[in-house]
Amino acid sequence: MIMDLQEIEKQPLLRKKIYERIEQAIINGELKPGEKIIESQLAQEMGISRTPVREALRLLESKGYVSQSEKGGVKVTEISKENIKEWSEIKNVLNELAIKKAAENITEEQLEELEKVLLKMKSAVEKDNEIEISQGNAEFHSLIYKASQNNLIISIGKEYQNYTFRLRKYLAKLENRRKKAYKEHEKIYEALKEKNKEKAVQEMKRHSQNMQTALIEHSDKINK
Repeated sequence: MIMDLQEIEKQPLLRKKIYERIEQAIINGELKPGEKIIESQLAQEMGISRTPVREALRLLESKGYVSQSEKGGVKVTEISKENIKEWSEIKNVLNELAIKKAAENITEEQLEELEKVLLKMKSAVEKDNEIEISQGNAEFHSLIYKASQNNLIISIGKEYQNYTFRLRKYLAKLENRRKKAYKEHEKIYEALKEKNKEKAVQEMKRHSQNMQTALIEHSDKINK
């Protein structure tokens, strides 16, 4: 799984590195929702002591990636409808604020970057490449956060992007949804290119709501 972590034991910030590796394993689906994580076993696999593993798991728990298991140890947190609603409330507010600021501050260079990402997303949709679709989606929103030119939006957006990737990766499996999502991103881009803040906000709201609705409708399948 993540056996190569033993190679970084002597490097600084070990806990952070362990956290990031486990986080990525969860985001990428290598560790499945509901899968149990045993601290001692994980430490043995990695060839390191239990202390940094324990600290990393505590941090992951505080971020909502893992939760306490009834049988001891921790498990990868399963995504419920309530989780989706709570996440959506914050994400929707963040996206609305980001698109408002982006509409005011986006540069020509950033518009060109967005256009390139859209082209990659279009190609990924045509090829039914779920991974590239998810990556393009994340890249598109990251560029909007950057275009806001607000450091706090960029920082919070980066934090939410990781959690969002777990959800977007599932939505990318839905053929009907990924085609619609591409069109929604295209309309957001067009509004930004036109410097039409009202239209950009409207299109972002529509995109966010459609994503939330799709996730709730298929929430029973996300953890499988």
